[in-house]
Amino acid sequence: LNQRESQALDLESEITTLCNSWGLYRGATVTTIHVRSWLDQFENNTEKRLMFSLLKNIRFYSEVKIREKLQVIHNHVKRGLVQEIKQVKADYERVNKNILLSAFGQLSKSGASYLRMYATENKISRASSNIVDFDKIHSVIKKNKRITALVFVEDIIASGGTATEMLQSLSQSCGELLASQRVKVVVSAICGFQEGIEYVESAIKELPFLVEVYV
Repeated sequence: LNQRESQALDLESEITTLCNSWGLYRGATVTTIHVRSWLDQFENNTEKRLMFSLLKNIRFYSEVKIREKLQVIHNHVKRGLVQEIKQVKADYERVNKNILLSAFGQLSKSGASYLRMYATENKISRASSNIVDFDKIHSVIKKNKRITALVFVEDIIASGGTATEMLQSLSQSCGELLASQRVKVVVSAICGFQEGIEYVESAIKELPFLVEVYV
């Protein structure tokens, strides 16, 4: 073996270290056996070393990490907002009813779980009037003048195409309303690609209302 091939061969300790750092994926542990089995599809040790470098850049988002990220997002959302807090007698917790939550898709999909999680972690009202489908945003904001922020919670911003298209649709349906009522619009995501984030940030400059992107 030449030097390059010999270096590529020595992966065992690195695989063990990597697996230990990942934790659980969908409730199960990713073991060294799983990783070696995946690497075995490649022809030689140099290719395995190359593919292993890709594995080292994978990040798993546990529920704990997601909840922590949703708290960080909310801290950003709260900046500059005048908040109206209502005490819930049943459990003596205070919930915010001035923030409207939605997603760029049907709430029957994965977006709904993130919205509920966001609401729970940040004491936002989980009433149907505060977590709404995209096509109901206009009617809710028009009816409730106390809404000060509209927050979209997504799992990922990839190319940015979906977010941009949905924001343009939002502008057509209630852009003037959002601007006149000075509603703060925040597009948030658990994670995202830099190019996609920059694409969205470029597109929002053309909108008639203020939009912030936070990932």
